[in-house]
Amino acid sequence: MSRSAPFSFRALLQTASISLIAGLLAGCQLGPRTVPVSSAQYSDAVRIAQSEQLLVNLVRLRYRDHPVYLSVSSISTQFEVGGSASVNGTIPEGRGNTLGIGGGFDYAERPTITFGFLSGEAFERDMLEPISVNNIALLAESGWRADRVLRMTVEDINGLRYADTASGPTPRTEPEYAEFLEAVELIRALAEEGVIDFEFGLRDTAFSDPIPRTQLSGEDLLVAAKDGIEFKRVEGTNDYQPTIQERRLMMRIDAEAATRRDAEPLVQRLRSLLRLDPALSDYDVVSQDNADRDRRRADASLASVAEEPGREPLTQIVVNTRSLLGVLYFMSHGVNPPPDDIENGSVTVTRKPNGEPFEWDAVLSGLFKIDHAPSRPRDAAVTAVHRGRWFSIADDDETTKSSFLLLRHLFTLQSGERPSIKPVLTLPVGR
Repeated sequence: MSRSAPFSFRALLQTASISLIAGLLAGCQLGPRTVPVSSAQYSDAVRIAQSEQLLVNLVRLRYRDHPVYLSVSSISTQFEVGGSASVNGTIPEGRGNTLGIGGGFDYAERPTITFGFLSGEAFERDMLEPISVNNIALLAESGWRADRVLRMTVEDINGLRYADTASGPTPRTEPEYAEFLEAVELIRALAEEGVIDFEFGLRDTAFSDPIPRTQLSGEDLLVAAKDGIEFKRVEGTNDYQPTIQERRLMMRIDAEAATRRDAEPLVQRLRSLLRLDPALSDYDVVSQDNADRDRRRADASLASVAEEPGREPLTQIVVNTRSLLGVLYFMSHGVNPPPDDIENGSVTVTRKPNGEPFEWDAVLSGLFKIDHAPSRPRDAAVTAVHRGRWFSIADDDETTKSSFLLLRHLFTLQSGERPSIKPVLTLPVGR
């Protein structure tokens, strides 16, 4: 019996060693279950980085500092796994056997994020190109409130100016904005009551001057028809107007709802502000360049419309839009700088005609606000540091958070997908 005990104990040691190593290997499995956790964390990190970049660039524009735009080019990671195991035992003479088992497990994840600079002629052109009415319509149709979209992207609507001088560095004189805000507030109130709605419709649009019948051949008509072009005879002449159907955004007024006691004065005031023809209920929303030039539509200079009250009413809503850079400059006026930076001239002070400081909250109230603090604020949705100060969007400020989200959509929609410009910045994370 004394010789069989050591043999049995050695077998026990071998079995324990094999079991321990197998257990460690089983616990080291990474595979698919690790990837979703990592990808979720990385996407959240990218979201925070992009939000902080947009916020700090808005602050930079308020201070007339140069903004810098980076895009995430790639995310990669390395998984390192190690393990160790030890088993030892003793068989002392005349005493009980002892068994010791030890083990270790090492796991490391080394992610690397590569950033590329957004720059170049194509990117700058996208930043300076006025936002198209189609993109505005796309946002409004996708569920964004029309008044929010209009306030952020439009600087003039049928002659009503909305802080158009704020589409660049902070102006020194008070901008015009009151009548535009009144019109947009009426649009919001009437839209909530179901009196007005924005939707798409097909319109016959002339794209050239009328053509005499003698200059048109049957072949011309066939070729034009393939391209969706139709020739319509101009009444009282032998000329034909080439037209094509376009999908246009329209503001539609519900004629029945507009006669309700609570809605009628609001509709009348909106039509008065925008100089709209009261005989119509559908109004195309078009850019200044695409506005029709006939006698019943806005001419090229909408400024003259506002100055001549005797002019005929308009049949379209003609808008001048900001560029993406103009939107960023405009929204940057929602940054509330520290008093010290105002006193030392780090930021431009806009003044009223009487010389008193103008508060930009009058323009951006209910749309956008960025606060400052000497230290990192708690309960902030987004934070950024500039010139040693903390700037943030409060987590309970749903209005600003919504506008900030819309601004990010606008940036993606307008700037498009551009290849990042080298050199690139590669940052190892977590080392």
